[in-house]
Amino acid sequence: MSMKRLICYADIETAHQQGENYLIINEETIVTPLAKDLMEEYQFQIRKESQSSDNKLDEEDLGLSFSKESLIALLRKVLTEGNTSTNYFEADTHKNGLKVVKGDTVKLSKFETANDKDQVFYQELVGKKEMPVNAGMLEITESTFDLDLTENEINYVVSGSLTFIIDGTKYHAKAGDTIYMPNHSKITWCVKDHVKLFYVTGPTK
Repeated sequence: MSMKRLICYADIETAHQQGENYLIINEETIVTPLAKDLMEEYQFQIRKESQSSDNKLDEEDLGLSFSKESLIALLRKVLTEGNTSTNYFEADTHKNGLKVVKGDTVKLSKFETANDKDQVFYQELVGKKEMPVNAGMLEITESTFDLDLTENEINYVVSGSLTFIIDGTKYHAKAGDTIYMPNHSKITWCVKDHVKLFYVTGPTK
C-alpha cells in the first residue's frame, strides 16, 4: 500500500523561501486548501507526474521541482507528520479579519538550518494573506547558526536568552527584550540553553 504525499502550507512557504517555484504532484498527492492558496499567491507552477511502475522521480523531474535536499526534507516531514492534523493551531476569527490564536494549541515545525542537529522550530500564526507582514513563534534549544535576512525582522523574547553576533560584535537579549534586525543583515544566532520568541517579519519599503 503506497503512502500518500501531503503538501501543506508550511511546505510551500519553505520552498518559496528556498527560491523554488515549481511543484510536481501525482494522483496520490494531497494538497491542503491553505497550501493551494499560497501556491496561487506565489504563482507556483504545477506539473503532474505520470505513475511509473516504481513511482520514482527521474533526475530531470528533480531538477524542475524541488532541489534534492528540500525534497528529502519534505519527505521526512511527510513521514513524521503524515498522520497528524494539517491544522497547526486553533484560532477564533471574525469576518473583518480579527484573529485569536489559541496558544496552547500551537504546533511548531522544524526550521531548517545548515546543521541538521540544530534544534530550531517555528510556526507562522499570521501571514501575508492577512496583512503585509508575517508573525509567529520561534523556539531554539542549544543551537548556533547563521541567517541572512531577506526582510526586516522584530523579535520579542518571551522566555530564556540568546546572543546575536553581527560584524564581530555580540549583543545579548533576555526575556522581555525586543530585537530589531534590518533587512540584509548577516547574523549569527547563539542559544546555550532554550529561548522562546515572538517574531514579526516584513518587507523593506
